[in-house]
Formats: sequence, C-alpha cells, structure tokens
Amino acid sequence: MSAGKPIITKEGFLISGKKVFEDVLKPAQEVPTKRAEARKEIIKTEGFTKGGIKYLNYLSAEPKKEGLLFFHGFGVDRTDYAKDEFFEELASAGYPIYVFFSPGFAGSKGQRGYIDERTSKQRLEEAHNLAKEEGLSKTTDIFHSFATAEGAKYLTENDPTTLGVNSIIFIAPFTNLDETLENHPILKKMYALGRYMPRWMPAPYLFANAKYHSNRGPKVGAKKWVKARDVEFIKALNSKEYIPKLGVPKLYMIPDGDRIIPPLHQRNLASKNEKIINIPNSGHNAMNDQPQITATEILNWLSQSNYP
Repeated sequence: MSAGKPIITKEGFLISGKKVFEDVLKPAQEVPTKRAEARKEIIKTEGFTKGGIKYLNYLSAEPKKEGLLFFHGFGVDRTDYAKDEFFEELASAGYPIYVFFSPGFAGSKGQRGYIDERTSKQRLEEAHNLAKEEGLSKTTDIFHSFATAEGAKYLTENDPTTLGVNSIIFIAPFTNLDETLENHPILKKMYALGRYMPRWMPAPYLFANAKYHSNRGPKVGAKKWVKARDVEFIKALNSKEYIPKLGVPKLYMIPDGDRIIPPLHQRNLASKNEKIINIPNSGHNAMNDQPQITATEILNWLSQSNYP
C-alpha cells in the first residue's frame, strides 16, 4: 500500500496503513434543551456588509445588546456548513448572531477561492463595523478552525476593547500549518512544493470525520484549486504567537474526534488558567456534529464568565 493512499474497508478508511476511525469516534447523541420552543421564534436573514461580505443573522424576539460574531474557517463555501440549530440555540438565549463568510466564498464579493492577508482583514474589519452599525454594545468573537489564526492576528493588531470585543471563543482552533499537516502527508507534500494548494481538503481527510458529518455535499473533495500566491500568508499564521497577547477572556472548545487539527495541539493553545471544554463524539465541525452541546457550553460559559 502506497503511503497516504486511502483504502476503503468495511471498518472505514485506512490512511498509510493506520485506522482513521478509533474508539473515540462514537455515534453522536442528542442533548435535551430548554430553549427548544424559543428556537421556533428565531428569525434568520441574509445580508451583505458595505464591502460585499455575506453574512447570516439569527435574531430572537427580544435581542440583547451583546452579540456574537461567528467566523468560519478556511474555504467554507456553503451557508449550511454549520447547522441552523447551533446558531438558533445561541440566539434563543437572546444573543444576536452574525455569521461571516470570507471574500469570494459562499456568495461574498471577491476573487473566487482566494484568501490572503488583505481579504482576511477585510472580513474581520467589516464584521466589527457592522456590529457597531447594528448598535451592539459589545461582542464575543467566535472563531472556527483557520479563522482562529486570522482573528487572533487581527485582534493583536487592533485593540479588542476599542472594537468592543468582550471575549473570544475558539472552536477546533488552528495552531499553525506544520502542526495541522502532521496527519495529512499528501497535503504536506503539496505545500512543500509551493506551487498549488487545495481550496478543499482532499476527500479522505474529510471522510475521516464522516461518522459525524451529516451535510457532506458534492463539493467535498479536492475539486477546486487556487494559485500559491497566498501560501506564504497561510504559512506565516501562527496562533501560538498571537493568542497570548489577547487580554480578554478566552474559551477553547476541542472536538475529541478531530482528524483535521490534532486535539493535543489545540489544547496547548490555552494558558494555565484558561477554560478548555472538550466536545464529545465530534469531528472538526463541532457546530454540525454536536450543535446543542457546543451551543449549550458556550451559553454556560457566557453566563458564568462574561455577561452577568
């Protein structure tokens, strides 16, 4: 068997002769919620910032002045990447939710499939401008995956308190490219060549979380590519460098079955006194795999630590 070649078996995928599915990957379980009725009243709308960044808005009947800004990770090109249930659960507690997509993705204006320092900054800048326009007194920024490094970098260069950022939540946080590629030898070789980089992870690596993902669509797989002019931007991002400089409360949410970014490296981002929550029975996309658990843990943390 050649190194890195996926082999389909009755047990699942094998990569480089090693099992992808392990005992830690178990069927997701439903978690009861007291906000089920409130979720029925949530209004979902779509909009665009002044610069053309697409966003989704989830609003309750009696929204608070404190909002949640959610930033998808690298290359998310589908508005249903995270379940409505996750955002509705958060909004049912009264928090206005704004979900932002990168320029060129999911209907946002911009060059298709291209992310660099300029476009990364644009999304974050316009998101916080929108929060002010919407009259939010303060926000909690929620970053998933690669957006962790983008957001942490931006917030070290722009004072969070000036932006109105009260706290930060990282879900399946990206550390740096080297650690992320530990489990992905094929991608590691691609990046090493410096010629091309995939806009979508090759299917075998997404299928490593297939036991949880319920919304895999036709775009799963390395079907589209972008030129390497932004590879250096990706390589230079290092959450370990930025996060210690952020002087606001932080929460780290680690999916225990993540096969994209090693959970050990995710946990190492947190300092000694910072809160870490493990998301059980979840792959990289905890918002889809365990929407109620993830949302409930966020709300518990917000009520205990940040928004008295």
